[in-house]
Amino acid sequence: PLTAEQLLRSLRVAAGISGSPDSQQERTFVALFPDIIPETYNPTLQQALFLTNSPILDSYLAASPGSATYKIMNLVTHESQVRQAFAAVLGRRPDPVELETCKSILSQSPKNGVKNLLWALMTCAEFKVNH
Repeated sequence: PLTAEQLLRSLRVAAGISGSPDSQQERTFVALFPDIIPETYNPTLQQALFLTNSPILDSYLAASPGSATYKIMNLVTHESQVRQAFAAVLGRRPDPVELETCKSILSQSPKNGVKNLLWALMTCAEFKVNH
């Protein structure tokens, strides 16, 4: 799994945010994700709640010009949105089941669908272990 600093930087990169995080954000992540290269990935309830309700992550997912959310929201089809989200966050293509599931979710929630998809990908175990 990623260290706290690596996770914070990876979230910023996936969200399309350039530059370094501020020191308060780093301290927050270090306090919540203190393990340095743990042998197994075992997230705590506190970590899960933080990522679910984090104003830091929420700000990263804002649809501001230049952000991944903004760029993906402006793609024409749900398929292209899903493919770009997977590429930006996980660095891979979605498998056929993931593609269809995510397209369905986007069609049901046009207002917040892209933001929710990016959040789901950024908080999944694959992201926290492989990036």
